Amino acid sequence: LTTFALMNVVTATMVEGTVQRAIALEIANHAEKEKRERKAMRVMYALFRFADTDGSGFVSRGEFESALQSREFIGHMIEVGLSHQFAADLFDLMDYDNSGEISPEEFVAFCLRARGE
Repeated sequence: LTTFALMNVVTATMVEGTVQRAIALEIANHAEKEKRERKAMRVMYALFRFADTDGSGFVSRGEFESALQSREFIGHMIEVGLSHQFAADLFDLMDYDNSGEISPEEFVAFCLRARGE
């Protein structure tokens, strides 16, 4: 009986340690994911500002097409998980309100959806 009780204590201790390590790992993974998402959001807004060459706070089709000629812009698109292969067709998809311009909100919302978020 004493051996059985001792084995239960050892087992409980091992399980508790394993659970605590799993919780700590989950917290660390969540923090890392949030860090990556914050970085991606910064890059998305930087992409928008890069494309907004006239500083109007909106990106026109011409500005977007000009930005797509930049290796830097394409590099940042890839960095946040966006394909540049069909980027020329993206303008119409981003322009939700059909205003002929993309707002920062439209741009970031589209980027997040395109990334599956």
